[in-house]
Amino acid sequence: APPLFSAQRGIYDAQFRVHLTTGEPGAVIRYTTDYSEPTATNGKKYTNPLAVRRTTVVRAAAFKSGMLPSRVETHTYAYNLSKGVTSLPMMSLVTENSNLWGNTGIMETNPRNTTKRGIAWERPVSMELIYPDTGETLQANAGLRVQGGNYIRGRYNPNAGPPAGKYSFRLYFRGDYGPGRLRHPFFPALQVEDFNHIVLRAGMNDNTNPFVIDELVRRLSADMGQVAARGTFMNLYLNGKSKGYYNPTERIDSDFLNSWNGGESEWDIIAQFGELREGDMTKWNELKSALLKNLSVPQNYAAVERLLNVDNFIDYIMLNVYANTGDWPHNNWRAARERVPGARWRFLVWDAEWSFGNNGRGVTGNNLTSGPLAGGADIALFYRSLQKNPEFRMRFADRVQIHYFNGGALTDENVLRRFREMKEEMTGVISNMNSTVETTWVPRRRAIVMSQMATQNIQASAAAPQFSQPGGAIPAGYSLNLTATDGVIYYTTDGSDPRRPGEVAETGKTILNGSAEKWALVPSADNGGNTLGTQWRGGREPFDHDDWDSGNDGVGYDQNADYDPHIGIDVDSEMNDINQSVFVRIPFRVSVEDRKKSNFMVLRMKYDDGFVAYLNGTRIVSANAAANPGWNAGATGQHDDASAVTWVSFDAGKYINKLKAGNNILAIHGLNSGLGSSDMLINAELSIGERSGAEIADGVLKYTSPVKLTGDTTIRTRTMYNGQWSALVEHSFQAGRAGTPLRFTEIMYNPLGGSEYEFVELHNSGTFDVSLGWHRFDGIDFTFAGDAVIGPGEFLVLASDNDPDAFKLRYPGLAVAGWYRGSLSNNGERLALLDARWRRVVEVDFSDGGAWPSLADGDGHSLELIDLLAAPGAASNWRDSAAKAGSPGEIGASAGGSLVIINEVHVQSPLSPEADFVELRNLGQVAVDLSGWTLRDGDGNTFGFPDGTALGQAGLLGVWCGEGEGDGLRAGFGLGQAGDSVALFDA
Repeated sequence: APPLFSAQRGIYDAQFRVHLTTGEPGAVIRYTTDYSEPTATNGKKYTNPLAVRRTTVVRAAAFKSGMLPSRVETHTYAYNLSKGVTSLPMMSLVTENSNLWGNTGIMETNPRNTTKRGIAWERPVSMELIYPDTGETLQANAGLRVQGGNYIRGRYNPNAGPPAGKYSFRLYFRGDYGPGRLRHPFFPALQVEDFNHIVLRAGMNDNTNPFVIDELVRRLSADMGQVAARGTFMNLYLNGKSKGYYNPTERIDSDFLNSWNGGESEWDIIAQFGELREGDMTKWNELKSALLKNLSVPQNYAAVERLLNVDNFIDYIMLNVYANTGDWPHNNWRAARERVPGARWRFLVWDAEWSFGNNGRGVTGNNLTSGPLAGGADIALFYRSLQKNPEFRMRFADRVQIHYFNGGALTDENVLRRFREMKEEMTGVISNMNSTVETTWVPRRRAIVMSQMATQNIQASAAAPQFSQPGGAIPAGYSLNLTATDGVIYYTTDGSDPRRPGEVAETGKTILNGSAEKWALVPSADNGGNTLGTQWRGGREPFDHDDWDSGNDGVGYDQNADYDPHIGIDVDSEMNDINQSVFVRIPFRVSVEDRKKSNFMVLRMKYDDGFVAYLNGTRIVSANAAANPGWNAGATGQHDDASAVTWVSFDAGKYINKLKAGNNILAIHGLNSGLGSSDMLINAELSIGERSGAEIADGVLKYTSPVKLTGDTTIRTRTMYNGQWSALVEHSFQAGRAGTPLRFTEIMYNPLGGSEYEFVELHNSGTFDVSLGWHRFDGIDFTFAGDAVIGPGEFLVLASDNDPDAFKLRYPGLAVAGWYRGSLSNNGERLALLDARWRRVVEVDFSDGGAWPSLADGDGHSLELIDLLAAPGAASNWRDSAAKAGSPGEIGASAGGSLVIINEVHVQSPLSPEADFVELRNLGQVAVDLSGWTLRDGDGNTFGFPDGTALGQAGLLGVWCGEGEGDGLRAGFGLGQAGDSVALFDA
């Protein structure tokens, strides 16, 4: 047996002595404090207690002649640490120094071992976790490798500051070292507690402050409902020396993907530059081939949909555009596909440190039209190919509506919440965290990106319908108001989309060509341009621009002559090193016929580096420009030279009402980036035309007045304006209920045998899916995954993680949705479900005394909810389970009839001539025998259900009342038009 230590590994603030003992008679204990493993010939023989006066690592093993040595025990004693260090969990890695340095050391730079990969460059290490707040500790043996891309591997230097001096590592848990897997709640926000790899990220491009950017992007991706590697924060010690704070993270491999997806499948995994990580390239090459075809052809796009998870790809692009991610998309990405028939590729964010303002990624940057997505990397080519398809653009717009509104992942509130939760975690080690995300990014970025996406026709939320209440619980008969800034609102109540997919036809013409005559002025004090204000922008004609420079084609200059073929008005002498702004006026005419039949307008621009376009004095489109640029303003971002000479289209349809039949003025405020810029270019074209073919699906309702909601309803709605659909808006309502359809329906808080048999049961009594994404609890420690859903009528069971194997033996075959940390109080406590924004969804404050049932307090029974529609927190609405051990995952025997309700009562009237009827509904997932049940009206008239009458799981059953034709059950009595009552009684 290994030696026993008198003091546990941990953090200490006073000197002490460690006693080592062994229960094996005649065994000798040998120990080391130099990080090496003790052997029969290495280390010291233990004779006296060891004094700990500084941070010390003690490794010990027992030896006895004729027997194998014991396992080596490693204990780190961290001494006199600062409050900052103890504000985070601590990880201590301990290994022989020769495993790190020298000819075979994995951190050695002479020779350059840091560039070497694979299991040959993996070394044994002891890993200890120490949690200062709870005193909890864990030790496991593992394999250690250096982590990182080729760039940093060739630059690691232990004598340098970060990033080169702060190595990233990877831990492998294998049976070669100890446990085959690490079973520990390493990442608090995850229900996954079983790992074979963990990456210790040093944060190369975000290595000191704020340090949390990559983790922020990954958490936002998970908030979007996508699979994302999650991480936490720890202080790392390597062989007793502090290496600073780290971001331990899940590693994207088959094991990680199976933990999210379920099963034990093999996967194809591709990384940056098309590097194969697992599987083979066959399906990846098939995807690339499909994506690079002409995707404006519907059949080609349909082929892509069979190979690519399009929603995932949209969310992936959208998030990186919002974060303005750099060193991407040629680098820092992962794509994965399960190797089973019909599986589709999905993309995962990875190594997004170069975003949210880091490394010069400005808040006004435009990833869509310049930089990353304008280049030749695979992901950029994929996006631009997909963007040509109208169905993809519409789907992108629908996903924007989901994530940028109503508490979505990219709303200001959610981005701030995610950033602040990490800021709070890191306060102890980064006391003055960089606040750019809070002070600059969140206040400005959303509006900037929404404008950028609108110009690419992938955002259509401006005219999207708005709800008087965005879903949730409502009183029966609630009148829902829908409003929109423009257009006609269409909606459905059956879950279908008001829009019928299909090609939108466009016919149009260019009314202003790039070669049109223009007038340009570089404003200055000498020529009076600095005092023109807004007069030159049009709308106040006539305006005298005869003294301005005139010509055809573009306006600009280039000291290298690359732009010369595109320039008709050269402003080098007036602009270079003098002013970053140029004013351009372009008169043009539109015929009465063209204006009358047009419902869309597109502005095409060549620009270096930014501009604001005005049509008859109204601002219509801009890029890399401030809200109201002054006469000598510069661009807020850059548009690279290769992109500047290519026409970029911007949707200006919203402003077509500013276009007049007859004379018009298009005015451009051209903006350069820097007085010393070597080049500048501005040119414009304008097209108008007619779009047709945006069809309304069958059965769609046109909104003309408030919608009366009498039952559970999902409203899906769009606006049509000028032949174009808005983004889809969807909300679900629960009518006539006291809140959410979710209920705690069973609680086993004090089971026979101990807390390992605890469980909590949730039930959805509604008629539609309810998202549980990132919902968590008060009372137990568990957080649902971002894509977690509970379906209509479903039961969901969470159980204690104290001993899952024991729980499974007691409840064989029970599907457990997750294992929670902590225990329910045997004396009772408040148990609450919180949504992703920490708002209470449902709660119950149960007790072991008072009016609460007593058999659930240690006698083997559970608490079971009696009536789903009654107050969920009232003691009178709970009872002991009929069966010992309860009934997790199903309706308890004592609660059988409580899930059948009167769902609807209809009384015949002149406005509703259908005969009287009563409709019953089974809220449960088990059929109910209604034999002997009765319906009774207010006059005492009674109808008995015939023997054999059954109401199926989640089913509906109608009973006709009074006279009338038709099949089905008949009560034989009518319902009074002046008012009546009807009641249901079980047998």
